[in-house]
Amino acid sequence: MSDVDTLRSILTAYRQEVQPHWSPATSHPAFDGKQGDPAGQCGVTSAWAQWKLREDHGIYATYCVGDVFALGKLALRDHCWLEINDGRNWLVVDLTAGQIPHVSDLPILYAAYSELRQDGIAYLYRRRFTAEQLLADPVQARLAILTAEVGR
Repeated sequence: MSDVDTLRSILTAYRQEVQPHWSPATSHPAFDGKQGDPAGQCGVTSAWAQWKLREDHGIYATYCVGDVFALGKLALRDHCWLEINDGRNWLVVDLTAGQIPHVSDLPILYAAYSELRQDGIAYLYRRRFTAEQLLADPVQARLAILTAEVGR
């Protein structure tokens, strides 16, 4: 199994682990937060995955906030995802990709920025945070709820 396949397997397992715990309490306040629905869960899920990747596998991911464009049109504003540098490329890791038109058939997205551009998808970040920088972000309150639900 290649490193790419291994990481994809890890991310798929993370999505399966966290999805049952998405709730109104973990959702961004601007969303209704239906149980198990990815809408409004991008920030808390990305923060959780950032921590898990580091703790479980020593992978340091960057937390991003920005907009997603599909086929030249704004598909999702103020979205959160992770970036990982694999030594060759910057990769987008989005465990809530299913809420984005044009990629909604993918529950998770794991691809190089350059590959996504070829498919007409652009993740454009406005802000980026290390795990330490994210400690001051309001997402931490929802992250505490999610980690208590999922367990450590």
